[in-house]
Amino acid sequence: MAKKIRLIGVLLMVVLCVSCASSPSAGQAEESYTPDTCTHFFDGCNKCTRAPGAEMAACTRMACMEYQKPVCLDAPQ
Repeated sequence: MAKKIRLIGVLLMVVLCVSCASSPSAGQAEESYTPDTCTHFFDGCNKCTRAPGAEMAACTRMACMEYQKPVCLDAPQ
């Protein structure tokens, strides 16, 4: 019985790891879909902010089952 429980636990961990590895991270969405000039944006899951000209952004860390279309949230100039 204990072996079956351990086996189920291992299989569950493998499934979770595969699903996490196949979903895009915030960094991937930010780099792929937002222009460098955008300082406030939605990456498809999280709201992000970055300094003008910076490569890295600070984002919320929401768990998203489905990603939406990324969009720049800066006001039009």
